[in-house]
Amino acid sequence: MGICFYKGQHAINASLLYNSNQISYPRKSSVELKKIDMQGRVIEKKILSFSNTEPILCISSDLSCNISMWGSACTLPGLDPSGKHIKKCQDLCFTYSNGQSTILGVFDGHGQNGELISDYCVKESKDIFITSMKNFTDRPTELLITILETIYEKLKDPTSTINIENSGCSCTLALVHNNYIHLANLGDARAVLGTFKETLSQISKTSAFIQEKDFLLEISKRRSTILQNEPNSLQLTIDHSTKNTKEMVRVLKSGGCLQQNFNKYGNRCGPYYIWKNYSNKPGIPISRCIGYTCAEDIGINSNPDVISEEITMDDEFLVVATKGVWDVMSNKDVVNFIAGYKDQAKKVEINDSIINDVNVDNSCIARLLCEEARVRWLALVENENCIIEDISCVILEFDCKSDRRTNAGIKMPMERVFTIDKGMKYSLLP
Repeated sequence: MGICFYKGQHAINASLLYNSNQISYPRKSSVELKKIDMQGRVIEKKILSFSNTEPILCISSDLSCNISMWGSACTLPGLDPSGKHIKKCQDLCFTYSNGQSTILGVFDGHGQNGELISDYCVKESKDIFITSMKNFTDRPTELLITILETIYEKLKDPTSTINIENSGCSCTLALVHNNYIHLANLGDARAVLGTFKETLSQISKTSAFIQEKDFLLEISKRRSTILQNEPNSLQLTIDHSTKNTKEMVRVLKSGGCLQQNFNKYGNRCGPYYIWKNYSNKPGIPISRCIGYTCAEDIGINSNPDVISEEITMDDEFLVVATKGVWDVMSNKDVVNFIAGYKDQAKKVEINDSIINDVNVDNSCIARLLCEEARVRWLALVENENCIIEDISCVILEFDCKSDRRTNAGIKMPMERVFTIDKGMKYSLLP
C-alpha cells in the first residue's frame, strides 16, 4: 500500500515513510520519541512534528570534458527534531569543469569551526584547480595532494582567521582527467563506483559499513531498489575512521586512546572516539582530516590516500558522499538507488517553493539520494532519539554506450541547471 502525501503542509509520520518503498519525500515529518528505562521498557512516548530542512546547495549541470558526463550535487542540513539544539550545517560540496577536466568534492566539518573550514575548503579547492590544473596535466593525483596540502598549510598559518586546533574537516576530492578518475580522501567521506566490472584496476577497497542496527537492515530491505541488471558497488576510497582497524592501530601506536561515550545510564555505547591521554580533546571518530592540530602528536594527520581508476564502458556513475549518507545506507543501497532512479530524475531543479513533496518528477538524483538518506535517519531518530546528520553527495553520471544499462526510466533531456546556493535562487542559466 502506498502513502498519501497531502497537498497541504501536513506532517507525514516517519514510520509510514521508512516502512514503505515510496520514493516521495514530504516537506514536513513527525516522529515518535520514546523514553526508555534502564530495563529497556518504554515509559513515555511523545510525537514531534517539524519541517524538514531545505538544501543549502542543489545543482545539476553538464560537466562533460573529453567524455560526456552529467553531474548533480546536494547538501541537506541536519536537524535536531526535538528542537533542543540549533545545529549548524557543516557539510558542503561542489562541482566544476573547465572543459578539459572536471573536479568535484564533498566536505564534512567537525568541531566549533567546522562549517568555516568546509566553506574555505570548497573555495580554495576550486581556485587552486582553476589556477594550477595546467601545471599538472600529466600529474593529476599530485594536483589533488597539492590542493589538500595547500589548504592545510594556509589554515595552519598564524595569520589565518579560522582556528583549526580543535576543529577539522573530512573530505574526498575527485578529478576526472583523460578518461581516469583520480581521488584523494581524508576521513570518512567516501567515493563509490557504480559499474558492471567485477573489480577495480587496483586492489578493491573494503567497505567500512557494518550494519549493526537491525531496524536499519530491515528498512534497507523494505526500501530496496529492484533492478533487472544490478551494477556492482566498488568502493574507491579508504575510510579513515575508528571502524578501520589499520588506522586505529596506527593511532594507538602514536599514543592515542580509543573510548566510547556513555549513555544516560552510564553504559558505554556507540562508535569509538579518539582522545589524547588525560584530555577531553579531540574526541573525534576519524583518524585523518584537515585540522585538529591539537592531535597531531597522536597520529591525526592530513596525509590523503590517493587512487586512480580508468573509466570504462562498464562504468555507470561515481557517487561521492559524506557520512550522512554512509551511516545509514550501504554501498549497495546507494548504488542500486542511483541506478534505479537516475534516468527518471530531472536534469533540472524546479523552484521548490511550488512543490509539496520531493520526487523524481521535480528533483535531480543527488537531491533524491540525500532525501532517501534522511528517511533512514528518521528511523534512527525514532529508535535512538538522535539528531539528523548533515547529508551531502555529488553524483557523476557517465554517458557510456552499453547494452547493460540499468536505466529503468526515460532518458531526461540535459536541460540547463537551476541552482539553489546558500539560500540564493537563480534563474535558468543561459
